[in-house]
Amino acid sequence: MVHPNGTIFMLVLSGQWGFKHGDALLRADTWRGPYRLVATDSFASWGGSTANAEDPFLWVDRRGHWHALYEGNPMPGAHAYSRDGITWSSINMADSGPSEGAFNLSRPYTAANGTQQNVSYYTERPKLLFGADGVTPTHIFGAFGGRAPGAPSFTVVSPLATA
Repeated sequence: MVHPNGTIFMLVLSGQWGFKHGDALLRADTWRGPYRLVATDSFASWGGSTANAEDPFLWVDRRGHWHALYEGNPMPGAHAYSRDGITWSSINMADSGPSEGAFNLSRPYTAANGTQQNVSYYTERPKLLFGADGVTPTHIFGAFGGRAPGAPSFTVVSPLATA
């Protein structure tokens, strides 16, 4: 993520390096690095839990608050927030059903003949598209991979509700 001040930040899965659950926030002055550790969920200052989440997408809103979307395991998707990028909330992923997560598994689908239905699928690697102002999310992207051998994989783009 390019911070509004121009600094580069990466929220990375780092469990292989021995951190508690696997998230670390890295910082660099340019995309080429070098990257320095800013915070990790193994630091007491992190605060929240990132257990069973992966594929974080990081952004800063118009108030300067930090956010991360995650693919959850189990689904549905998850969201965490921070005022400073150091102290984070626990992810709000729920194990009990798609209606309780940050985003769910069902999206409206309009077929070529105009009929509409809700289609459920496993969404991975969530990303946001921002509007012309650069800070207002307008769409959510997710990857979908078929579970059976030879099943198709594709990207799903869904508009977000407007205020």
